[in-house]
Amino acid sequence: MRQASTTRLVELRESFPWIDSSLAPLRRQFVPMSKQELFALWKEHKVIENIIEKSDRKQWLAPIDFYLDHDPGALLKTMTRIAVMEERANGKINVPDIFRVEAGILRKGGVAVPGRK
Repeated sequence: MRQASTTRLVELRESFPWIDSSLAPLRRQFVPMSKQELFALWKEHKVIENIIEKSDRKQWLAPIDFYLDHDPGALLKTMTRIAVMEERANGKINVPDIFRVEAGILRKGGVAVPGRK
C-alpha cells in the first residue's frame, strides 16, 4: 500500500502541484474529519493564500474552482473532483488510503500501515 500511495501522489503532483500544500496540514491528523476541522486546518496553515500567491506568480495553475471562489469550499470541491477527498454520508471528509498513507494522514479506527523499509 505504501508504494502505491507514493506512486499515486507523485503522479498527482505532476498535474496538480498544489496538492502538497493542500494535504500537508492534515499530516498526523485523523480522518474522517468534519468540514469545519478541515477548513480550520487550511486556514491556520494559510493554504488558500499560498495557492493563490503561487498561482499569481505563475508557479502553477490554481485549482479550477478557484476561478469562481477563493475559499476552502472551492478547494474541497476540487479535491473531491480529483478523488483525493470524499464526503461521506454523515458529512465527514475522508482521504482514501491511496493518498492518505504517503501524506502521513491517520485514519480513525484504521490498521497501522507498516513503516518504510
